[in-house]
Amino acid sequence: MLDLVKMNDLSEVLQSLDEVRIPFDILMSSLEGQDQFIQTLLDLPPYFPGGIHIESKGLLHQQTFSIEYHWVQSNGRSITRPKRESGFLWVGDEKYLLTTHAWKIAESLDNIQKIFDSAENTHARLLVLEQMQSLKSLLPAEEQSMFNTSNEIANLKLYFANAFRLEAIPDANSYQIRPVLLRHTEHASDTPVFESILPPSEQHRYAEYFSNSTQLLPYYSLGVGKYLMLSESLNKTLKVVHRIQHASKEEKENFLKNPRAAFAEALEGEIDEIHLESIFSDRVVGIGEWSAKVIPWVQIPPNDWIPSHELPDLPKGIDIGGTRIELKTEEIESLLISVEKGEKAGLKTIEFNGTQIPVTDNTKSSLRALLPARPTLNTGSKEEPIQKTVGSNSVMLVKENLESVEFSVLRVPRNAVPSETGIPHNVRSQPKPHQIEALNWLYSHYRAGSRGVLLADDMGLGKTFQSLMFFAWLRTGIENKELSEKPLLIVAPTGLLKNWEAEIEKHLVQGLGALQRVYGHQLQGMRAGNGLNLQKLKNAGLVLTTYDTLTRYQTSFSAVSFTAVIFDEMQKLKNPGIQNYTAACSLNCDFWIGMTGTPVENRLADLWAITDVLQPGLLGSIKEFSNKYEKVMVDGGELAMQRLQELQDGLIKPVNNAPAYMLRRMKQDELPGLPIKHVHEHQLTMPVEQAAVYSDVINQLRNAENRKGAMLEALHKLRAYSLHPDYKKLKHYSSDDVFINSSARLKLCFDILDKVAANKEKALIFVEYNEWHSPDFLRNMIRARYQLKELPMVINGQVDSGARQARVDKFQLETGVFDVMLLSPRAGGVGLTLTAANHVIHLTRWWNPAVEDQATDRIYRIGQKSDVHVHYLLAIHPELPDKCFDHNLNNLLTKRRDLSKKVLIAPPNEGEMLDGLFEPIFGVGINSQSSLEESYLFSGQEYEQFVYNKLRNNSELFGYIVRKTPKSWDGGADLVIESFDAHIVAIIQCKHVSDASKTNEFSKDLERAFENYQCDRYHSVKKIGITNATRLTTADKNWNDYSKDNICLHGQDGLKPEMIFKMID
Repeated sequence: MLDLVKMNDLSEVLQSLDEVRIPFDILMSSLEGQDQFIQTLLDLPPYFPGGIHIESKGLLHQQTFSIEYHWVQSNGRSITRPKRESGFLWVGDEKYLLTTHAWKIAESLDNIQKIFDSAENTHARLLVLEQMQSLKSLLPAEEQSMFNTSNEIANLKLYFANAFRLEAIPDANSYQIRPVLLRHTEHASDTPVFESILPPSEQHRYAEYFSNSTQLLPYYSLGVGKYLMLSESLNKTLKVVHRIQHASKEEKENFLKNPRAAFAEALEGEIDEIHLESIFSDRVVGIGEWSAKVIPWVQIPPNDWIPSHELPDLPKGIDIGGTRIELKTEEIESLLISVEKGEKAGLKTIEFNGTQIPVTDNTKSSLRALLPARPTLNTGSKEEPIQKTVGSNSVMLVKENLESVEFSVLRVPRNAVPSETGIPHNVRSQPKPHQIEALNWLYSHYRAGSRGVLLADDMGLGKTFQSLMFFAWLRTGIENKELSEKPLLIVAPTGLLKNWEAEIEKHLVQGLGALQRVYGHQLQGMRAGNGLNLQKLKNAGLVLTTYDTLTRYQTSFSAVSFTAVIFDEMQKLKNPGIQNYTAACSLNCDFWIGMTGTPVENRLADLWAITDVLQPGLLGSIKEFSNKYEKVMVDGGELAMQRLQELQDGLIKPVNNAPAYMLRRMKQDELPGLPIKHVHEHQLTMPVEQAAVYSDVINQLRNAENRKGAMLEALHKLRAYSLHPDYKKLKHYSSDDVFINSSARLKLCFDILDKVAANKEKALIFVEYNEWHSPDFLRNMIRARYQLKELPMVINGQVDSGARQARVDKFQLETGVFDVMLLSPRAGGVGLTLTAANHVIHLTRWWNPAVEDQATDRIYRIGQKSDVHVHYLLAIHPELPDKCFDHNLNNLLTKRRDLSKKVLIAPPNEGEMLDGLFEPIFGVGINSQSSLEESYLFSGQEYEQFVYNKLRNNSELFGYIVRKTPKSWDGGADLVIESFDAHIVAIIQCKHVSDASKTNEFSKDLERAFENYQCDRYHSVKKIGITNATRLTTADKNWNDYSKDNICLHGQDGLKPEMIFKMID
């Protein structure tokens, strides 16, 4: 720019040692057509997203003639008291930069008006015609003719576009491809922001003009006095879209698979990639065939002690997009060879037992993880021809934030906001104070320009009602023409959609516009070819659909622009490797709301996945997130709690004057008027028969040859027998009472039910075994004992959504009578309101306290009128009161529940809970707390299995795969650690000793393994020896000191092999 100034010898430019002052008009005229460059170079404010409304009054030859213009918002509404300072426009406290076109028109109009104000006669005013040429040159040709006839300008509206996104609409067996015009601006964080500039009706009119034009124009007429002006670079890019509109189906599909690459190739030499990024951008990269993430799995118990003779027979296989495929050992290697051959043949998938297997590096590494690692041999085989198969499912391909952040969004205050304040007039119910707080929180986010939010209130606080009030507010804005006419969308599990309809009827006066159900049998009337009827979707006021339907018809849903979306029970999207997740990300929506009472269900990464859908980039990439927050959980301790607290604070506290991303409140804090919840821990000594069966399991374990390996099986038996010594009811009983009196828990359960029946109250019983839900089991006992007319109702995973809601309605309707419902903790623990009951009996306990609390909250929620009683039943062994299963599981759940209330923490998995039970029940450590004395009891194979399990349980967090080597010839290594791209990062030799006086040497084996596995092909492979020996040989000591890549873990460290991941990392 300085070279340009010097070259033209512009005397108006004032230059000193540390600054250059250039008048705005010289700057704009010198760099015309490079607006984006100016904005970035000089760090200028964002572009004004609206337009100019120009109107003339009177006739040119009369004294009263004048030209007036008003700055308007993108929706056409006038802005009150804007202030222009050269090329800048102040709207309230917000400062914007004007485009070259907008600045020139404003300058020209100001100059013309000055002449009219000073003109004293007609002749003087006619001289203005010459001045109007500057304005005339900026206007469309048909508008310029007005100056030669009537000499007046009639009500002009000018829109300026410099970017676009694509709509790909399924049409019979092909696609309609249309551009949607946008305004692109850069903000201080260098994050591009794309805003729509045309109302939907005018965007539709433009799309028709665009499709029907034989030649693209720099402007389009959108009706009387309305003109759309396109930048030159935008028009060049749109020519590519115009050409592809009339291409064949195959050409369209190739284009949609990667439109950015198609643009770059077609515009090479005309527009560089950086400029193209500012013109065309969206999270949706294109349309392609789904390539499922393939993950290896082995169904092993989650603790570290596995009997060595069981491992070869354990089920194992691969998980493709959430679908498990079990593979026999001999099938794994055969499938891997087929995938490698398919890759050479250029196939996208191959068929295996009726399933399409993606031909990807991901698949190969997952299959290798299930095979023993082998030394590299020069082998070859004659390749057999493979039949070519190509997947046919078209899905939306989106930018993923897995390895790094590819897509993020920035808050930009919305210009168009509903003017209604307070509680929307369409709301029938009176919200509670905490619900008004949530509504205002949603208002604040919408006004601030947030893309998405997470409503993570505790179960029973009314998340559904709170979100419906917000939807009612948006709907009012649509009806008042303050927002564009676009549908609202609710995505929920099938079983909850009827509940949403019931809540709308209950809380809202007029609903949310025309309701379109897109699930179940209603789908039949929605289909159009291979997709959905887009016109029906666009014409709806509210669309209800399921996660599965959204996934199956994602190309149709992504072609519709929605005002807002609600994801109910959003933990359904916790896995970024499945199609549901990608389908959700591909939606075209202005505002996103996630709802879940359990934002962390299995691991902390659940929270990352949910957030990446709602507010992409907020938590970085999943790799960064896992490195920072999940890995510290391996060691636990103070650092782990600090990181968790840091994460929680960043989510629930306001940041940079923006509202908190997540709203999470607990019932005990927000509902002082809620009835009291009484928690009862009922303990009863086991009957003789139950205690005897329990003791037999303990005695069998003591006598077991492989006591360590038998502990897991024993623990599961103790869990079942603590419910009943004949928990599968295999014997015949003379009466129900005989069966009931054989179990401490059942005796407690029926004692409680006796009191509930006497008070004519209702109870829920949660029991996980489906056999207990059958008509001839517990339900029949309850009916007979209390002389009920019908069997108690059941809700479990086998009950469909229609029957489920009908049973809920029936249970809720009848009052003042005794009734019982049986539920499974998972299927019956979410999304239901069963406040007609005020007793919950946990006949069996779940490993995760959050799941138990979800179950309890079916009755402890808004709408509950009576005090609530939660019953935990504990069967206590007469001789082992402090070591029995129920006592210790209850202690573990209580501690974990208390901890989760203080900080957002990943719930325990079954393995963690089992580990916490081994020590108090069996008196033997099970994890890294094991003593060296206990390790001496292992065989060599059991010790190797112990090391393998410890490494395997932690490898995924660090991004590695652990593989065993063949027993017949391991080439000097027992285990191999690989990265996901199949590069060896470490080889391991395990050496076991049977007492403290012994030692073993492993350095020679590892050096031999380094050669056999050709580790010199990879960068910095670690050679690791692991032993329970307390001493190292002199050779191993010298070997360990020789290189940083040689590592020895011995003694107590040999029982904590997972520590090597930090050394590798």
